[in-house]
Amino acid sequence: IAAAAMARDDDDRFNSVTTFTAQTDCTEPGEIKVFLNESQLTFLRVMMKRDGFMDGPKFANSFAALNVNDLVWKPLVDRYLLGEETQLIDLMAWNKDLTRVPYKAHYRWIKEIFIENALAEDRYRLNGKTVHLSDLRVPLCFVATTTDHVAPWRSVYKIHRLAGNTEVTFILTNGGHNAGIACGAKHPRRKHQISTRKPGTGYVSPDTWAEETPVEPGAWWSSWDTWLKQRSAGDPVEPPGMGTPRKYKPLCDAPGTYVHLR
Repeated sequence: IAAAAMARDDDDRFNSVTTFTAQTDCTEPGEIKVFLNESQLTFLRVMMKRDGFMDGPKFANSFAALNVNDLVWKPLVDRYLLGEETQLIDLMAWNKDLTRVPYKAHYRWIKEIFIENALAEDRYRLNGKTVHLSDLRVPLCFVATTTDHVAPWRSVYKIHRLAGNTEVTFILTNGGHNAGIACGAKHPRRKHQISTRKPGTGYVSPDTWAEETPVEPGAWWSSWDTWLKQRSAGDPVEPPGMGTPRKYKPLCDAPGTYVHLR
């Protein structure tokens, strides 16, 4: 959305755009659609307007409901029937690092992006003007995963139709919504497919694409690294310092006060 709005406003600061498991057309949102209806939206609106945010544990409960075998029943069986604590792997520990989402941001996302599909239908407005994905001209890289229960890869693939005026590189890797992306550059069980569609090229259906695109061994990270380097301008520079001290003064020492809230 930000990239399309910048393109609309002739802001050329982006040289490329990469997204991970991101849908732009939400007519086929996967299993999460059980939570995406007007009744649920009304309930969330009342709750979030009261608190001002969507609380982290509520997010966690929603995602657990989408994968009950691994995230609900297995821990219960291990703990209460077998008397064993489920051993946390690094990804599970990271997944427990929750945060809050502001009310307006979450409400607009569910209502306008998911339920109304306003972005894909050229009806989403930002700063008083409509955002069009067809305005995008910078190279895009969309990464999707084969067993994603939140953003199914065929849904992510729809960016080919919506951003027809720019180069689109699509990467499909085995794995799920989180593990398929956060697998790291070296993983013994990962494989991926990658191809680039040039502007003006005819549309290829997702199933045909999957059949015709060669399977590459290894994690998708190496292919993305090559893609990114080819489309990066200028010489490498040192990253900027943390924060902007001239504009904002630190509130307190790291890790901050939020991590201590119960």
